[in-house]
Amino acid sequence: MAIDTVLKHDKNHRPITCAECGITLFQAYVDDETLAANGVAHIDEMHDSDIRSDAAAFTPSVWIEGRCAPCNGPDDGDSRDR
Repeated sequence: MAIDTVLKHDKNHRPITCAECGITLFQAYVDDETLAANGVAHIDEMHDSDIRSDAAAFTPSVWIEGRCAPCNGPDDGDSRDR
């Protein structure tokens, strides 16, 4: 069954591509405080690499939601699942 996902795009949300394949889209979120700390007013002004590094640091105010099946394979509990 296909799931139809609509990604938000506003001041704090935008689509971001998979860092490995550059094709699959994920949902990225950055809160207002983090935007201000980066000297921007809108998530579109941030570089993908900045969003990824903040999210990788497990900053609760920045997250990327989604899973790339082409890069990680099926969600089957192995070490490639992210």
